[in-house]
Amino acid sequence: MNGIAKRIPFFTACLLFTLASTSLDAQTFGKAAKSVVFVENGGQWSGPGRYLARYGGLDLWVADNALIYDFHRSDAGGRRGHVVRMEFVGTGSSRAVSVSPSLTERHYYVGAGSNASGAKGARAFDQIGIRRVLPGVDAVTYDDGGYPRYDLHVAAGVDPRSIRLRFSGADHLSIAPGGGLLIGTSLGEIEQRELRAYQKINGFERTVGCQFVIRPGGDVGFAITGHDARYPLVIDPLTYSTLVGGVGDDISNGIAVDSSGSAYIVGETSSPDYPYVTGSYFASLQGATDAFVTKISPDGSTIVFSTFIGGTDSDVAHDVAVTPGGTVFVAGSTGSADFPARRGYDSTYNGATDAFVLRLDSLGQALVWSTLIGGSADDRANALAIDNANQVYVAGTTLSSSFPTSPGAFQTTALSGEAFALKLNSLGRSIVYSTFIGGDKIDEAVDIVVRNGNAYVAGNTDSDGATGDPFPTTTGATQGGFAGMTDGFVTVLDSTGRTAVFSTLLGGSNVDMIRGIALDSVAAVYVTGVTSSSTFPITANAMQVILSGSSDAFVTKFGPDGSALNYSTFIGGSGIDGGEDIGVTSKGFALVTGNTTSNGFPTVNGAVQQTKNGAQDMFIIELGASAQGLVYGSFLGGTANDSVISAAIVGETTLYLTGTTTSMDYPTTLDAAQRNNRGGFEAFATRFDLLQVTSQNSRVTLCAGDTHLITWSGGNSVNYDIALSANNGQSWSPIAFTVSGNSFLWAMPAQQPAGNTYRIRVTVSGSAESDANDSAFNVIARPTVNTSPSSLTRAEGSNVTFSSRGVGATPTSMFWQRSDDGGLTWTEVPGSQGMEQLVVSSINASDDSARFRAIYYNTCDSVPTQSALLIVQAVRVLTPVGGEAFCIGSTQNITFTRQHVSAVNIELSTNDGVNFSPIATNVSGDSFSWTIPASLRPGNGFRIRVVHSNGAAADVNDAAFAIHSAPNVIGSPADATGGKGS
Repeated sequence: MNGIAKRIPFFTACLLFTLASTSLDAQTFGKAAKSVVFVENGGQWSGPGRYLARYGGLDLWVADNALIYDFHRSDAGGRRGHVVRMEFVGTGSSRAVSVSPSLTERHYYVGAGSNASGAKGARAFDQIGIRRVLPGVDAVTYDDGGYPRYDLHVAAGVDPRSIRLRFSGADHLSIAPGGGLLIGTSLGEIEQRELRAYQKINGFERTVGCQFVIRPGGDVGFAITGHDARYPLVIDPLTYSTLVGGVGDDISNGIAVDSSGSAYIVGETSSPDYPYVTGSYFASLQGATDAFVTKISPDGSTIVFSTFIGGTDSDVAHDVAVTPGGTVFVAGSTGSADFPARRGYDSTYNGATDAFVLRLDSLGQALVWSTLIGGSADDRANALAIDNANQVYVAGTTLSSSFPTSPGAFQTTALSGEAFALKLNSLGRSIVYSTFIGGDKIDEAVDIVVRNGNAYVAGNTDSDGATGDPFPTTTGATQGGFAGMTDGFVTVLDSTGRTAVFSTLLGGSNVDMIRGIALDSVAAVYVTGVTSSSTFPITANAMQVILSGSSDAFVTKFGPDGSALNYSTFIGGSGIDGGEDIGVTSKGFALVTGNTTSNGFPTVNGAVQQTKNGAQDMFIIELGASAQGLVYGSFLGGTANDSVISAAIVGETTLYLTGTTTSMDYPTTLDAAQRNNRGGFEAFATRFDLLQVTSQNSRVTLCAGDTHLITWSGGNSVNYDIALSANNGQSWSPIAFTVSGNSFLWAMPAQQPAGNTYRIRVTVSGSAESDANDSAFNVIARPTVNTSPSSLTRAEGSNVTFSSRGVGATPTSMFWQRSDDGGLTWTEVPGSQGMEQLVVSSINASDDSARFRAIYYNTCDSVPTQSALLIVQAVRVLTPVGGEAFCIGSTQNITFTRQHVSAVNIELSTNDGVNFSPIATNVSGDSFSWTIPASLRPGNGFRIRVVHSNGAAADVNDAAFAIHSAPNVIGSPADATGGKGS
């Protein structure tokens, strides 16, 4: 396409909603060699433009309701130009105003325009805003790395889809394959591209979908998905990303993070204007290059302190460690005889290049101590670590046979150029131990970590043992012999520095180099680096088993004793790839950073950057615990060369990167401490927050039917999908889609089956980025009643059995209750725990109408069965009570009571209750008149029994009574007649 070499981004941001980035072709106008400012129009220029920014081939005017692009080109045919006016449709009272403080520079114009005198000393500004391009919408334009950029700031409650841009003067408009807006001009095409949007919600940034659309009639708008109108929307998925540097070359070699989230970067600079803060230890460049230490605020917006450190020659800081409270330890190398060494082990420059180690106070204003370490040749400290006592462990390389070692150390003789490892006390004044590590050729140590006093040293060696001194390895090491050209090594020194706990090589037949080392919770060792060996040791089922390019990154995990590979994999594409640093999460996931020239380097959908932008980009990957696949993978970089050198991992998924870039468009966040590349090589600090499920994130027990809060952090997205696995992650079923925010209240179905292998997974919607909770959790079903006890009617004196069955509770997790007031109050039946059959023995009339129920319970709930009513059938003989004497032929009233008995039979025993014979049946009243028959033989052993007509209940009078014969009249007196006195 004519005149198109690359396209330059204009970013549209929102205070509550941020829209787009736009890029213009570099051949349509020239990229600015230095930062461009906006000069106010005080009358020196005619026309509607209130501010002007000049680029090579472009004059950018800011008017009250538009941005006016005046493109021009001079060639053999003369000067040609093309003006495109980008107007905000529907503007009302908009006005262009400065939104940044006036710069100290002034611009003077003589004889220019109609009112040049009024423009003498015209002010200049970094940023110009257009207020109220629409109600609730502001625009801001500024220079971004030599290219113009504009942001749109959309207030909460405003629909960003109402924004319309009208491009007057454009030959044509179309949407590019990558989604950018192509604007046709007579000088070539312009592209506004790299639309990015996010919202800050509860302190977290959530990505919002944003695309250019061309409306009917030709106006341009934005298609927005996932926008929450209650919150701001900003377009950039990084938590923060900032450049740090000046007009020279700035390279950051190390990064560390304190407990507040502040990042500390160290490296080397040749920039006299490298940013420093008043009160820093050194406020100016001392030599050709100086080391620097820079502290960046947790949000990346501010340089808290920054200081040069060095002498009159070249000085480089290679690594940094920091205590939780912010005390800084730095290691590096110096060629300066006047390097500031004081109150330490060695303050005398030893020659050539010396290693140095120093401790800086938490304000960055004073050296607590500083020491040189070295011999007569070149010595360099490449890495350091500190323990809980602030003792300092240093690893590096030396060419000095006179490099200081300690008596009895692991290796006290230099065979060639050797790696070294040493330990300094917390005051920096004495060496606890110092040892060489190496063989008959060049060896270097590049990284070091400390665990329980043991120092884990990683590096590289050319020592093949050809002269009889191979690199020292231990018995049982994974790789005891040199494999070819250059191999990596891992050597673990005990707390005395005298003994190697284990030492192993790692490599194939070509060049293999370790760059970083990390440990997990059980002290398994993880390393990353670069290999060009097709025979590099790779384990079966690894993510990538074949070398893809001329060199690939690798990630290798050793067991804690170094005797075996747990896994080892290539990672790369068709170009040159190498791992630079590594960390490990508590899940055993490896977070790896490195650099790549491969277009096909593996990434995941929804990554921050899915395609390579420049000749060399950085990469960030997260490997699963078995290294069989990517959890996350992304490029990061601008359109030139970008190199990550060091990384720090905080918590599970917060990753800090540092290194150097030559990209003028390296991705930075809107409120970064520095957004523009001021020189050739610029240092950077970038923070990523990858997705992490924070609950349910442990072995907990959840109850089916309850609501449970699922929370997560990181991800930097607006929408998330949530899934559930019942088989420890082997398969997943969706719970919810496009959930916004960082939490979801899950109403677990009451029918959720019980189990102990449940997992929760949260995925960025439309992306492969996901995280599952760390360990399986339990689901307990609420207890349910399968069978309730049945109501029973039984005769007094019977044994009664109530039965129930429950589900969701163990048999012992139940008991019985009884109520004697119709179910108003309940008491536990003693001894009924765990008995699904309750036996009530020898019931009596007082048990009548009692209710019984079973209670099933677990940690989730307690559930009662339906209650069962007990009906007790009973009769009571009231009379005779016993002891009476009745006569044959007399009529006696037998009385009784009936309880739940419809009719009774009345029986008589003549032998004191041994046997009974009926005297009446189906008596329905409460008494019976019994005429004692003459056939009864008189006696004393008579008893009455009243029996339920079905035989279920009976009662016998309390004692025997007697029946006597009626008296016989032998003769009756005769009538007599007599007189008085007869």
